[in-house]
Amino acid sequence: MTFTTWALVSTLAFGQATPTTPPASADPKPAPQTPQAQADAESLPVSVDRIQRALAQTPRIRPSEVTPVFRVEVLGKLPPIEVLLGPDYLVGKTPAAGMTHQEFLNMVTPPEFRGTAMFTQGEAMTVMATATLLQWTLQKAIQKYRDATRESEREAARKEVEEALAALDKARSAAGLPKR
Repeated sequence: MTFTTWALVSTLAFGQATPTTPPASADPKPAPQTPQAQADAESLPVSVDRIQRALAQTPRIRPSEVTPVFRVEVLGKLPPIEVLLGPDYLVGKTPAAGMTHQEFLNMVTPPEFRGTAMFTQGEAMTVMATATLLQWTLQKAIQKYRDATRESEREAARKEVEEALAALDKARSAAGLPKR
């Protein structure tokens, strides 16, 4: 019996077996058939008489609910596991092994909070090197600026002292006193 035949028989049988319908009688009256219907029935791959006999019998299962229960039996050969999983189903991670620490961290840490998630390892090294070089260069520039500021302050003080000495010399010569 093919799957289609079995599904048809089980659907018709269980559709008749609801608690509200009385059981089918033992003598079903066959419907009168026209010659065209007989020719169509003979060309079918199933036996209509056998289906009618099966429907005439009392169903073996009587569902207790109003909703019908359908059961299907599949007759066929089980395909090998290679067909379902592929030829290399034994290659790969061990399914019974626990997760690694990195797998756990990837699972619980959002990507935006992972260490150098936006860079590859090579890019991260480049960024760290340039950041260190930039910091060192900036510190040296600040030191040179401070030194230059001190130097300009010294130069301004030197000019002020020279101007004061020149003013003193001028005042001394105006007073008739010798130069320092």
